[in-house]
Amino acid sequence: MASNELPNRLDELFALCHRMITGLNTYQVALDIKQNTKAAMEAVLGTSETADFNYGDAVGNKTPLQDAQDAQYALVKAFLSDARGVLVHFLGGTYTQQWGAAGFPDNSTAVPDTIPKCLELTDKLKLYFTAHPTQENAPLNVTAAQAGALHTSFNAAIAAVDNGDTVAGQKKDLRDTSVTALRKRMTGLIAELTQLMENDDGRWYAFGLNPPAGATMPDVPTGLALTTGPPTIVLAAWDVAARAAHYRLFKQVVGVDPAFVFVDRFYDPSATVTGLPTAATVKLHVTSVNDAGESAPSADAQVVVP
Repeated sequence: MASNELPNRLDELFALCHRMITGLNTYQVALDIKQNTKAAMEAVLGTSETADFNYGDAVGNKTPLQDAQDAQYALVKAFLSDARGVLVHFLGGTYTQQWGAAGFPDNSTAVPDTIPKCLELTDKLKLYFTAHPTQENAPLNVTAAQAGALHTSFNAAIAAVDNGDTVAGQKKDLRDTSVTALRKRMTGLIAELTQLMENDDGRWYAFGLNPPAGATMPDVPTGLALTTGPPTIVLAAWDVAARAAHYRLFKQVVGVDPAFVFVDRFYDPSATVTGLPTAATVKLHVTSVNDAGESAPSADAQVVVP
């Protein structure tokens, strides 16, 4: 019996849902599908893809926030090092209660090595230099004003990173909730089709699914064509193979790989292959797969990697 299990990977799940929508576009009226219609599937898929994009965007937005925090951290560490160098002339090189009063933690004159302690020390030094202005060093910018400014900017950078983490977490929750709804809708369509079609009906393939009575081996893919993209990238496309549930792509870098190496599986008849060695000749071929098995590979195609 063909399982028609939904894929775990989101890109594969979205691709299969697009196949289901294609099937609905063709057969919804003829099969009299009432519950899991094309409109319903498009709505839940659109919500899921948007939520997945928003989550990825939120994760990407964390990078500049982290970079800004790292830059502020470097400025704070440099200031604290300069401040320590200035204070040695007034407080001596050995830790005393005066160093503690200046804000240096852990009974040490060393610059702290954690973000919370560095943040706190800038605030303490602002208070200390305000109380002891004769120990400031304006040429080195070791002043109460600079300590206060760095504390404010560093605290803001830390808060921005924390907020970015919070937003990404919220977007992930929304993405996961929408994907759960998508899976429920796709499972519902499979159940509805089971009620409306015979187990050996060939129309199952139009939905990207296999007939539950058992699948017939898919055709061998044809028409494999390769084009070059940006550096290290090759684009592959081939004709739709009858009864294919998905495709498996293989590559061989001439002079490097002794045999073809599996790249990935794809639900659409196209693929982008990345990370290839520049100026190398690469060969690709593709197979069709369903529950009955895997076809023979297509004819090889080759191209020189840009």
